[in-house]
Amino acid sequence: MDSTLSFIRTVSVNRFKSLNGIDKINIINGKEGKKFFSCPEDTELRGAVSHTTDFSKPVVISTVVSTTDGAQFYLMHNQASNDANIAATL
Repeated sequence: MDSTLSFIRTVSVNRFKSLNGIDKINIINGKEGKKFFSCPEDTELRGAVSHTTDFSKPVVISTVVSTTDGAQFYLMHNQASNDANIAATL
C-alpha cells in the first residue's frame, strides 16, 4: 500500500467474527498477487490482506484510514509485538 495508514481499532480474528455475526472468513488470491478477505455470510464485509501476513503467526484485523485520501477499510495483518514499547503491565 502506497498510502500512510492510521489505525483506528484492532481486534483478533475471532473477535471480528463475533462482532459481525459471522462464522467464516475466506482469504482470496486477487489480481497481481494481492490478497483480500471476504465473508460468505455477508458479502459486503471484506477487506485487504497485508502482503506480509504470515498465517502461521497470530493474525488480527484492523479498521484503518488512509491519511492520503481518507478511505476507511479493514486490513488483516500479523499482530505486532510491541514488547519493547511496554512501560508497565498492570
